[in-house]
Amino acid sequence: MVAKNLFTFTFKKLPVGFLLALLGIFMFESFNILFDKYLYKPPYDGLKLYTENKISQNQKNKFDYIVLGDCHVHFGVMPVYIDKITGLTGFNLANDTGQTIFCSYCFLKHYLEKCAHKPKYIILSFLRQSCALTKMDIIEYRKQDYSFYDIKDDNKLSIINEFGLKNAYVYLIPSLKHQYLFKAKFKDLFRLWSIPKNLNKAKLFIQNIWIAKGYNSQPDVKDFTTGKYKPGIEMFKVSEFFDKYLRAILDIARSNNIKVIYTIPTDYKDHYEEEKSAGAVDAYINYLERLRMEYKNMIIFYPEQDIEQKYLYAYPQHLNYHGALKLSDDLAYKIIELEGIKK
Repeated sequence: MVAKNLFTFTFKKLPVGFLLALLGIFMFESFNILFDKYLYKPPYDGLKLYTENKISQNQKNKFDYIVLGDCHVHFGVMPVYIDKITGLTGFNLANDTGQTIFCSYCFLKHYLEKCAHKPKYIILSFLRQSCALTKMDIIEYRKQDYSFYDIKDDNKLSIINEFGLKNAYVYLIPSLKHQYLFKAKFKDLFRLWSIPKNLNKAKLFIQNIWIAKGYNSQPDVKDFTTGKYKPGIEMFKVSEFFDKYLRAILDIARSNNIKVIYTIPTDYKDHYEEEKSAGAVDAYINYLERLRMEYKNMIIFYPEQDIEQKYLYAYPQHLNYHGALKLSDDLAYKIIELEGIKK
């Protein structure tokens, strides 16, 4: 009885404004959760990640191969084209964010846990810059990027275990992902979300992901040798964070008898030769060759000689539609070779 009176007394002493603020926060977070996938804005990079996470957990998946990695294969591998040549079926789960190695690990882990049909192959690739990304880089990057929020479903514990609750909480709160709602003017929100056809854009975007099997075309940049697209030359580095999760992916693949086709990222000839002269290309290949000695299920694929023309690139290391066709064609015939199919 005493405890009840104390509780009642304390509750009544709470300021009305505080209680109203709590109610407002609760209602706003609930709104974000309920309409989550409809609150993404174009170009829908986050929504694509959100959808890929859901696809990786779809028990009906029967893919013979999946594509994992960063923007190079995200924009460079077309499963629809590969399927037509090989007779197999696949899906591109690579993504264009700064946390691709962790996302790829989560997608593969869920896929093999939840889908009865295991893939025969994983097509995997990371740019040299992606290999250098540290955990601290990601923690710092979180201040302007909340991509982990898009894969939070069934990954909350993995995110907290890796980054700690102190750093991970920002990836788990709905309103932080959609914080532009706080900053936008009412007329802008009304224009964006009040018209039914705009609310359907997210649905159509998700449908197109399924139709293209995860492939996303990269628009061309008119002159990518100047301005912000002008490439720089950096020495190759591998962070402890990247190595940890690449090995985790290779371990999972090996334990499930899945062959990993690791595709060396390509670039147009002039820039590729500059990086090769600086030792960055050979250092990357040497790192992969050491891994291959440990993981016998790993196949290193070298498509550069076939895809060195500048017109195949939207900008450095990012293939355009024509470049994606070329890389997909090369990968398709590599799979045919591995399958022992006569063409």
